[in-house]
Parts: sequence; C-alpha cells; structure tokens
Amino acid sequence: MQKISTVTTTSTQTNLAAFGLASESPSNARRAITLDVILKTGNRWAFPYAYLVAVEFDKSGKLTLHFTSHTVTLEGQYLEPIHEALLNQEVGFIREAERRHFASPDEKKAHIDHISVTPGE
Repeated sequence: MQKISTVTTTSTQTNLAAFGLASESPSNARRAITLDVILKTGNRWAFPYAYLVAVEFDKSGKLTLHFTSHTVTLEGQYLEPIHEALLNQEVGFIREAERRHFASPDEKKAHIDHISVTPGE
C-alpha cells in the first residue's frame, strides 16, 4: 500500500492537513486506537476504532463513519486516501477547515470542508 503524506500545520493556520496517520504521530504507532475529530471551532471528539461499525464512501465527496453511538460525516474532495487509511485504522485525526487553509487548491490532496457529528439511532 502506498504511504499517504500529509501537510504540516503552521502557526498561521495555513497548510493544514485534512488527516494524519498514526505512524506520523510522536508514538509512531502503525494503528490508531482512537480517531480524533477536529472541528473548525476547535471542538474535538474522540471515537475509539473499536466502536466503528461501518465506513461509507461516496465518490461525490462524502465519507460517513458509523460508530455505535454517533455518525460522523465528512464532506470535501479527494477523500479516497482517508477512506483507505480508515479501513486499516491508520488515521489518528481528521480535521475540518476552510479550503483556503489547505496546501493548495491546485493540489489533489484530501481536504474536508465540513464534518458533522450526530447521535446514532
């Protein structure tokens, strides 16, 4: 499997990465135990991978994660690398941000315009 690289975050909130791999964290783990969901507001949710029951990928720009207690929906572009890494529990975090904060609009890198977290039914 091809290694997916992310863009480093800077103090000016530009060049944000839409997601980060567990292997790139200080612990250098192969797999993540939890998925950290970071909203534009700075609010965060942490979901254990053990409670992830389904991942739904829609090529139109939507990725839905079904946990036992909540549903997390990502909307953006180039979400396929995130989907692939989620299947192997390699994603340590996902981040919602304005498109202008990502590396470059011309680059075909994953970016998440919107994340919604809703209680499961």
